[in-house]
Amino acid sequence: MLFKHCLQGPPAMVIAQTSQTKQYLFSIITEPLTLVKSQSSPPVVKIYKKFDTRLICTFKGGHPPVNITLTRRGRRLTNGVVVKGKGLYGTIKTNHWAAYGSYQCMATDAKGNQVKYRINLKKTGEALYRST
Repeated sequence: MLFKHCLQGPPAMVIAQTSQTKQYLFSIITEPLTLVKSQSSPPVVKIYKKFDTRLICTFKGGHPPVNITLTRRGRRLTNGVVVKGKGLYGTIKTNHWAAYGSYQCMATDAKGNQVKYRINLKKTGEALYRST
């Protein structure tokens, strides 16, 4: 059996050819679906009331396509949420105390593998501004 490797960055493709049947077997080798912590929001985000904040979750690997969602209390959020490639960007408005608490990013690949990441939004201090 003859193997040819086509390594043009992830995912790599392996082509196997048998000399007798000349059949080709294509297999995509992918790295596991994982969170890129260095490009994601920290697990605890402190923000002043009445300020907008952006929650970021970045993933890599997995079997395409990868579906990424942001949830709060079990409900999917769509307003202010943008997914680009394997990154999710969610803008949260903190005009009300109910905006604070736990948010969860979840990535699911084509084979059903899931990675969840929880971000806790906490209120900090009072904003320093005056109305004149």
